[in-house]
Amino acid sequence: MKFGGFLKHGFKGAIFALPFLATFMDKIATISLVDGTSMQPLLNPTGLSSDWVLIKRWHVDDYSLQKGDIISFESPREPGTYMIKRVKASENDLIYDTTKQKETCVTKGHIWVEGDNKRASYDSRHFGCVARGLVTGRALYVVWPPERFGIKLSPLSDDDYDNDDED
Repeated sequence: MKFGGFLKHGFKGAIFALPFLATFMDKIATISLVDGTSMQPLLNPTGLSSDWVLIKRWHVDDYSLQKGDIISFESPREPGTYMIKRVKASENDLIYDTTKQKETCVTKGHIWVEGDNKRASYDSRHFGCVARGLVTGRALYVVWPPERFGIKLSPLSDDDYDNDDED
């Protein structure tokens, strides 16, 4: 096969593959870069390199978010900016806002999110509850760097929540 024929077949393949790939990444799953230190020590533990995570988008509209899930969402303050944080409370839950020094009730259709590294996290303590419609997916696994491949991003146990502020 000549090089020109190879290019012709490659171009035809790309025409069919690109819409499939775009739909897959928009509706089923995608891979996302986690930048910053707000989710340390779970994500980007050394701060020297950034983790890439698999984000599940399937059923995000009717997805039942649970306390402890790590989610991606569009920033309520900066449209077009996406964040990754942990769900700390769901609608109708009471949560103590350490910034305002008072208890806050999560309103219907919203969630409360915080980074694991509270000192370096811009989260619900700063911008309030996040509308569920801004949620774009749930982080499942670390896929890069290779030495961290396959680390499951599962919810913490209740014991992990009780020890949040003991340091």
